[in-house]
Amino acid sequence: MLHRKRRVSRENIIVIIGILVILMGFVFFNFERINLFLKGYSFSEQSVILNLDDETVKRFLNNSELIDIKSWNDIDNDKHYLEYQKYQEYKKQLSKKEVIGYIDTFYDKYYKKLIKIIYVFLTIFLYLLKCPQSFILSALRAFCFCGKPRISRSIFLYFRYQAWLKSW
Repeated sequence: MLHRKRRVSRENIIVIIGILVILMGFVFFNFERINLFLKGYSFSEQSVILNLDDETVKRFLNNSELIDIKSWNDIDNDKHYLEYQKYQEYKKQLSKKEVIGYIDTFYDKYYKKLIKIIYVFLTIFLYLLKCPQSFILSALRAFCFCGKPRISRSIFLYFRYQAWLKSW
């Protein structure tokens, strides 16, 4: 008996490669939706999550808990679902409407100001890293003599053996 080699035709190879490319494209463009499905979110919840900004979607993907979005959507809200869930865990006696009211008020009134304060603090801190030590110490010296004797005394006790204090 002669052994025949079964040859796969070029058309079959092209069809298989085409199907693989289509599947890879489907997985690539729906990767976040697939991950949300694997976490347990329904299709409607996935749609709500994917309409949020990219950072929030990543937070949902990194969160270990499954959040019941449908129950939070019963009440008009600003879609801070992760924060609602966390605050509800801390304050179990509050109703969902009170939790949503508190979190949405925080974001409306205080969040931007808080981000601005943190940005200013980080900017000052980064500049302090670049400042010479003598400048920082003279600022500390001015702070020590600002009229709070208890503070200045405690700083002197802390820096008792520092060389720069001997120059005062």
